Amino acid sequence: MIKEHTPRINQTEYELIYIVPLEKFESIDSIKETIQKIIKHCNGQIKKQSQPQKRKLAFPIKRVKNGIYIVSRVLIEKKFTTMLKEKLKPVPEIIRYSLIRAGQIPEPKKQEQPASTKKPKPVTEKPETTRNKTRETREQPEKKSKKTPKQTVRTKKEQKENQELKKSRKEKLKIEELDKKIDDILKDDLI
Repeated sequence: MIKEHTPRINQTEYELIYIVPLEKFESIDSIKETIQKIIKHCNGQIKKQSQPQKRKLAFPIKRVKNGIYIVSRVLIEKKFTTMLKEKLKPVPEIIRYSLIRAGQIPEPKKQEQPASTKKPKPVTEKPETTRNKTRETREQPEKKSKKTPKQTVRTKKEQKENQELKKSRKEKLKIEELDKKIDDILKDDLI
């Protein structure tokens, strides 16, 4: 992690995300130094830098399927952003990069605690009321429901009848008949 710096008057905070092929993992420190030099050359400074994260890419970039993501918060003047982008393009180790104004992206969410370490919320019981009577005062016998499987087995006769119904419905909705009916209705309205 790099020390936090106080921003200069005209500097804006940007987030620089760049992807390096997984094969370059051993030389990741030298790549970070190269990026840092480029940023300093553009009158910028790195505020924060994340640890490299290995990830499978959503789609291949320059025939690379796995990469290393590095996210950096950079303070730089707006007029030097195009210069920074132009300096990042020829770096052969970087297969893709993105420079985004930090104000446009939300802060990363805090990681939730595992379920075993979460504290349960205190439960406050309120009696549910129905028609001015509480459920506790209303006595109802417990109903035990026995689930029976639905009968979905049909006989061949029922299946044929079902198919015939579907066919007759389709025949009723033929386009030609609808056109004739519409024409008849329109003629009646015109007369």
